[in-house]
Amino acid sequence: MKGNELITALRAGFAFFFCQVSPSETDKAVEVMVDKVLDFKNRAGNSPYSAEVWDYEKSPDVEGLLFGLDDLPAGTVLFAKNLQWFLTDEAGGVNKLFAQFILNRSNMYTTQEFRKAIVIVSSSGMESIPEEIRSEFLSLTFDLPGPEEIGKQLDFIIESAKSVNPDFETPAPEVRKQIINAAKGMGEKDIRNSFAYTAISDGEINPATVGELKAKNIESVSGLKIGRYSQTFKTLKGYDTVKDFTMMTIESSLAKGVLLLGPPGTGKTCFCRALGNETGRLVLEMEVAQLFGGRVGDSEKLMASAIAAVNANAPCILFIDEIEKALSGMSSSSSSDGGTTERSMAQLLKFLSDGRAEGVYVVATCNNISKIPPEWVRPGRWDSAPFFIDLPNEFEKNAIFEHYKSVFSVTGEVKNDDGWSGAEIESCCRIASMMSITLDEAEKYIVPVSSTMGADITALREWAVGKTLLASKAAPPKTAKKATQGLEI
Repeated sequence: MKGNELITALRAGFAFFFCQVSPSETDKAVEVMVDKVLDFKNRAGNSPYSAEVWDYEKSPDVEGLLFGLDDLPAGTVLFAKNLQWFLTDEAGGVNKLFAQFILNRSNMYTTQEFRKAIVIVSSSGMESIPEEIRSEFLSLTFDLPGPEEIGKQLDFIIESAKSVNPDFETPAPEVRKQIINAAKGMGEKDIRNSFAYTAISDGEINPATVGELKAKNIESVSGLKIGRYSQTFKTLKGYDTVKDFTMMTIESSLAKGVLLLGPPGTGKTCFCRALGNETGRLVLEMEVAQLFGGRVGDSEKLMASAIAAVNANAPCILFIDEIEKALSGMSSSSSSDGGTTERSMAQLLKFLSDGRAEGVYVVATCNNISKIPPEWVRPGRWDSAPFFIDLPNEFEKNAIFEHYKSVFSVTGEVKNDDGWSGAEIESCCRIASMMSITLDEAEKYIVPVSSTMGADITALREWAVGKTLLASKAAPPKTAKKATQGLEI
């Protein structure tokens, strides 16, 4: 939305609006919408709207602001930065005076004689409006700059740099594309600043530097961070079926993502990291536990901000590790925070169904399927049935050992690796390297997860039969003791 949606809604008689923007885009959004309001002319050629802009620093009398709106001319549109801060009281409940003001004027401000409108502009989500009056507000979104607008900012910085240094080089077409992709998801001010920064620090506009600066912006959002990994499909043996499936579907506009189910240590996390490198996509890690706020309404606000940041960075991969722990946190918190944590998880569920931007591909891992409600697994949330990754078989364990023996420059053979996961094989090789001992000597420091969680793994295998897809194709029959699964190296 660049203002047209607001004009249409004003003409239709809406009086209260909430426009969510990125933190650096507040002033830009207000500027664009004010221009739209003032430039609009009706069929008679008249300008029916006027605009007022408010922020707390310049005018801290919020009560005077609201009740003074009645005395302004019909057609006044008030753009109020972060007015939602004052719609709640100190205890987090609704501010009764201001809420009643809005309810009393929901009809009056739609009449020709008293037509007014309030547009709240904030980086918070719609959930920051108290529930008692939320239905009075029409939600607007202010689009972040697209490739064309980013390109204009890039050209501006290039010309500015050349005015100082005539030898400053214009990026080649392929590099220009990389720069624009790296800047997607940032506001106009952040884009301009990042381009200027890399031009000064690197002597050129470097897409890697732009990406690093964007990462700092993303990681200021609670619950999100950018994943930086070295893994590729070459360093992840097995997983042939899920590798083929994801690579064949991830570029489709219909793609949603996959759920990986299996015991700890079988490489589920490594798969997501490798997929990011294989596809060249940004990987965003969501730590759902960080999205559970301590006060009423906090969880909803944090989740809305995280989802908005993910959608703004499409195309990307969203990685949710051990998603069942997030759902467990939902049930344990819902009774103590008025149910807002449960509602925030409903936001995530809607996001998985139909709320994600095109190009957002979700990879979630799970160790315990019994803790996931059926609605989180059903078709429509994911592109396929869950992929099941079991502990590696003999063929796979041999491959993992050979890899890590080479990585850590260790020798020897373990005497008993029954039930070992890829993570345990890596740990044994690392211990041998640290202690300058052989693998058979390091073996005594390993207790496999199959010993500590044997019953859980058995139950998981039994559940997976007929309900999941195997992550890998079958191993060579002479060395495989059971159907092959995935492995981590």
